[in-house]
Amino acid sequence: MPSHPLSRCPGISSDDVPLPPLNEPSPLALSRLSGVGGNAIVWSTHYRGKGMGRSYWFECSKCGYRAKVSGRADRGLNLFVQTIRCQDCRELYDAVTRIRVPEEPGSSIGSAAAKPRRTRLLEAPRTPVPPSFQSALNRLLYMGARQYKWLQFKAQCPVSALHRIETWNEPNRCPRCNLPLERAALPYRIWD
Repeated sequence: MPSHPLSRCPGISSDDVPLPPLNEPSPLALSRLSGVGGNAIVWSTHYRGKGMGRSYWFECSKCGYRAKVSGRADRGLNLFVQTIRCQDCRELYDAVTRIRVPEEPGSSIGSAAAKPRRTRLLEAPRTPVPPSFQSALNRLLYMGARQYKWLQFKAQCPVSALHRIETWNEPNRCPRCNLPLERAALPYRIWD
């Protein structure tokens, strides 16, 4: 019988960590070994294959339009996207609809930061502006944060929030010539 890969790690015994059998798929995937001396184990709570998003090349055979988008609602570990069609730009984009950010310290119920402040009458309430898909992917992870929260955004065009958009799910039509777009067989990019 083959030994489990974690049984060779120093300082970890099979009594400390319940190990799944090698021949059965586990709903929990081992994310990485980290910590002092490599003894701490961090388990990822996502199912295998569900934690990474995929972007594909979509191409129109008539007008030659090409786009690198997910083609549907998709998610990674730290963000959710929805493919949209901007009617004013006549382009396809992946719009960020949810993103995971660290909780700010002092945002507990009893702190002074959580108390309501007086607002000016002339000030418009701030609505959060979603980051572009590319900037959300290039964002560095927060290593020291212990708690996270999800920020929800309304899907909007990354060029202008005033543009008219609609959700776009494959199979669907080209935003320029209205013929069906063809998706490439393999993903262009697998993202987190």
